Amino acid sequence: MGATRMGKTTCLIHLLKQVRAKNERAVILDSTGELTDKFYRPDKDHLINPLDARSVSWNIWDEQLEPYGYDAWAATVVPDGKADDFWPASARLLLSTTAQKLLKDGNLSMSQILHWSCLQPLGDDTIAFYEGTLAEGMMRPQSEKTTTGIRLQLLKTLSAFGYLKTDKPPFSVTYWVKNTKDSGEWLFLMAKPDQRSTLAPLVASLFNFAFLGLERAGVDFKNRLWMAADEIAGWDFQITGLKRMVTEGAKYGACCVLGFQNKSQIDALYSHAGTKTLLSNCSTKVIFRSQDHETAKDLSLTLGEQEVLSSSEGFSMGAHHMRDGVNLSEQRRVQPTIPATEIMSLNKLEAYVLLPGNFPATKVKFNIPT
Repeated sequence: MGATRMGKTTCLIHLLKQVRAKNERAVILDSTGELTDKFYRPDKDHLINPLDARSVSWNIWDEQLEPYGYDAWAATVVPDGKADDFWPASARLLLSTTAQKLLKDGNLSMSQILHWSCLQPLGDDTIAFYEGTLAEGMMRPQSEKTTTGIRLQLLKTLSAFGYLKTDKPPFSVTYWVKNTKDSGEWLFLMAKPDQRSTLAPLVASLFNFAFLGLERAGVDFKNRLWMAADEIAGWDFQITGLKRMVTEGAKYGACCVLGFQNKSQIDALYSHAGTKTLLSNCSTKVIFRSQDHETAKDLSLTLGEQEVLSSSEGFSMGAHHMRDGVNLSEQRRVQPTIPATEIMSLNKLEAYVLLPGNFPATKVKFNIPT
């Protein structure tokens, strides 16, 4: 954690180099393309970005979901509403139902999800398509006003589906995670800055599928899967399974690495309670300079406090020299181990590292990786 351009990505690059040297797998959530440019190997790794020529093909049906799995997937694609839950809940129902209906019909095209759920005019065709499904009532011409609102809610998150490639062999995230433990392959979920708003719902759902693959593989303390997300708040989109990843992922082999600038960014996406869950379950913390005093105070508390015993001496003089005296007193007080001012005065590439266990926070300096 730390301000922009202070060294967070540099720190992550050093870590990923060690992961690569140990031939361990990784899922990289890359919001700029920098990590992809540095680590992607065309002959071994996998990239999903429908706006990039190197991308593999992907569709939801290759993830082999149970009916309830489509509901969970829809919840990762359509975010919660800030006020009214009706619209996002209805949009999720429509998305899940459409995907399951296309599976039943054998029409496995992601663009068809976009077509039927958002673009096909309401009429006899939509009535016939959704007949007998949970979305039947909302896809009739009589419900056009309500349906238009639901479709607009869904259309905001499905635009990436129209770009997904179909000219390459399909790639299943859950299958890859479950069945390639010793491969040393990496999966890159990447978007350039100007692509984030379009691709964020797709990328968030794929990141969740990576954790689902670990759950399907079962408890495994031996084989690690590094799940790294640099500048996670930069997507401006909530990864719904992230809290579960950091709280339950260790027993499946997940090693979560999260980078962000300050707590307020994460509060806005995951709530104050969600931020506490994320921070408390990331046992190793690397803290770079913060420009804001309030943020620096929060980071100072994150690094811990110490109890200090101080002594003071007082001298009193009486009317007679026999009444003169010396008073000694001790005072215990609690103070931050690393004051906020020290965090605010860190140089670029300098950071405090706090490891799990009985270890003090240590100041380190990173080199620019070659």
